[in-house]
Amino acid sequence: MSKCLASLGSPKETCVGASGGYAESCGKQLGPWGYCYASGCESKANIGVLGGCYYQYRYSYLDCGAVDTCIPSDGPYLRAGQCGWGVACDDTGCRYSGIYKTCCETSGPNVFTGKVSSSPCVNGCRNGYCPSGSAPVICGVSSCSGINATCTTAPCGQEACRAVAGGGAPTSPPGATSTPPPACESCNPSSENPWCAPNSAQCQAAGGRVISNPCPYCSAGTVLCCVPGSSNIKVNIKGVTHIAGDQVVVEVYQEPKNYSNNFCYYDGVDVKVNGPGLPQNLVVCIARGFSNPDASNKCTWGGTKGRCRTCVWDTCNIQNIPELTSDGKPNRERVADLGVMPFPEGYYVANVYYGGHSDPDCSDGAASASDNTTLTDTSEDCVAFNPLEATCSPGKTEVPVDISSLNSSFNWNPISPWQKEFGALTPWARNSLYDCCVNNKEGWCVNIPSRDGTMFLNVQGPASGNCGFLGHEYAVSLKIPNLKKGGEYIVRAYGLGTKTKGGDGVVAESHPYMKLTSGTLTTGYFRLTDQIARKYSQDTKWGQGALKLVDIPEDYITVSLWSRNTSGLWYNFPSSFDEVTLSYCKPPEKRECEIIPSVPLKMAEGDKVSFNVRGNPKGEEKLSFWLVRK
Repeated sequence: MSKCLASLGSPKETCVGASGGYAESCGKQLGPWGYCYASGCESKANIGVLGGCYYQYRYSYLDCGAVDTCIPSDGPYLRAGQCGWGVACDDTGCRYSGIYKTCCETSGPNVFTGKVSSSPCVNGCRNGYCPSGSAPVICGVSSCSGINATCTTAPCGQEACRAVAGGGAPTSPPGATSTPPPACESCNPSSENPWCAPNSAQCQAAGGRVISNPCPYCSAGTVLCCVPGSSNIKVNIKGVTHIAGDQVVVEVYQEPKNYSNNFCYYDGVDVKVNGPGLPQNLVVCIARGFSNPDASNKCTWGGTKGRCRTCVWDTCNIQNIPELTSDGKPNRERVADLGVMPFPEGYYVANVYYGGHSDPDCSDGAASASDNTTLTDTSEDCVAFNPLEATCSPGKTEVPVDISSLNSSFNWNPISPWQKEFGALTPWARNSLYDCCVNNKEGWCVNIPSRDGTMFLNVQGPASGNCGFLGHEYAVSLKIPNLKKGGEYIVRAYGLGTKTKGGDGVVAESHPYMKLTSGTLTTGYFRLTDQIARKYSQDTKWGQGALKLVDIPEDYITVSLWSRNTSGLWYNFPSSFDEVTLSYCKPPEKRECEIIPSVPLKMAEGDKVSFNVRGNPKGEEKLSFWLVRK
């Protein structure tokens, strides 16, 4: 699954309700309580392209039937009809219908007292059950014929419990009916992952168990294998309370079952918060670099087997959040109408989610975690600025800072002191890049000329005609030292994106992004430009973007450049960067003037007095005035 995740992002899953419906994600009409999900990743050859291929998810389908779900607020009852493998009763793949079981009190095995349990149901989606000292009774159905379980046509509740204790069932059944649980068996979603194994031997070799009477799940010729899976994810908002305006460090710990395999980690984990006046599950930062064991943002919190990574939540500026979520969905636009402002004061809950894997190499279950904090009075030091408004504040003058010795224009290889942050490709300075895919239906090839006749940043390779790098990304960073703490700086860079269309008709785009960081202050990643490479070099125009940092807390700024795939995610080419420049916003100079009288300071009303002023920026001047009585 890792190759599909890297090129396509997270798979879409669909659960339809009691009436069934069309599942757009997997392109199939599903029956009642049907569910489709990605069960594997497969490569497909692109006809006419030597060595060319693309990846796509392989979907499996499940007729969920009725499985018990507990909603504790319902009390001693169980609901039916939910499906999917999500972790909560929501649109992630777990839905449910009405109550169809009552938890009736027992005094022994199958000996009912006629009373409803005094305790609510236990657990949640897909694994709900009745509390100790009670047993489930199917209730409110039109007929109990063929149901191999304790059942009554009496309405759910006290009447149902009395009926199974010998009180009798009503003569006229209620109008509502519910589907009884199927006799087939599925994997336990809380501790197992389903896998359609080629045969029983391979299932057992993977440590799984074969389901002899499976619910519809796998295609013909395979067996449903339940592979034990365990994963862990944690989130920690450092500090219990914060002042609105703080740069809040968030630690995320991720531990796949196969924690020694880099490909089993989700490289980016969204930190979603819910708080006063915000859209639900707003992504405030993304902890990245999990697939890189030596990522620069690693931390030591959470555990010893998995990996910890940090990200920064800028509570001073509600607009300074990721433009897109880790799976490419719009995020920043959800708060566009709120303007540039601090996050509102109040109570916040942060959530993280680990989706799990179904392929044997990484097979494990889903996991989630949350933490909370309170934002109190807004800090007086909070300067909520828009990083994209890259002009100096009023009264300040922009002064260029020479950083050419830091290879800021990518004039040599290796590109040090720039450091690779993440990505499977090797960042490289080059003079040009040309590649023409025979399956490119857009009418142009990728032709990236030098912006000014010198070198620019892209990656090593490719050879002409091999259709690029098949969806890989890269990111680099540069630390610029010896700056003024508390200063205001502007960083500019040139960028150029790409756009192609593969043989499968999918349009793929890559765009250049930049981020500035100083200590815990960060702008987050912003797109530098929408300019893209064209077929002919004379049609290609590089674009320039800029970001600003105000009141930097440290004496350095780290510039991060990221070639990000924004759509298609497979047949595309990396973005390019060139000429990173730095400017300092210099405040007005303060000068002290020395005033020397040209006559003795013995004056009377009406006298004219002259002074020589030294230290004036205009040079020494003579000033005169007359004394008057006030």
